[in-house]
Amino acid sequence: MPALAGDWGLHGQLGLADHALSLAYAQRDSAKYMREWNLGYRQYTRADVGDHQREDGRGWGLGFSWRHYPPAVRPFFVGVRNDWWVMTVDWEDRAHSQGETTVHILQPMLILGWTPGNERFAVDCYFTAGYGFNVARDGDRVADGAALSFGTALRF
Repeated sequence: MPALAGDWGLHGQLGLADHALSLAYAQRDSAKYMREWNLGYRQYTRADVGDHQREDGRGWGLGFSWRHYPPAVRPFFVGVRNDWWVMTVDWEDRAHSQGETTVHILQPMLILGWTPGNERFAVDCYFTAGYGFNVARDGDRVADGAALSFGTALRF
């Protein structure tokens, strides 16, 4: 069974306008369930969003996910993931004024994936779909919205 109890992993995610890299620790509850904690760094660029012509964000985040491996289709999994990002966003509006906003983003997601491997090493390939909510900010309003990404993780 891939992903031993207490394994570590490196995740890379690529979205429509962002990318992230994170370190993860996973704990398998049984042959069917796994919990995972993440610490990562994310960057994004958005064009023509809301009041701003361009937004470039970067920052650190924490995440938690829960996965279910249905016995009939193992090694495929389905789950939920929730990330909390604290990001600094540099923006430019249509009148060419510029500024910076610090924003806290709560990002719940559904996750679907596949984990081929063995008891010593595994690779996760997954797709996430969710929404990033700006829950607090210091500065001008910046865009929130749908979050779609493809990710892979190396587990050891």
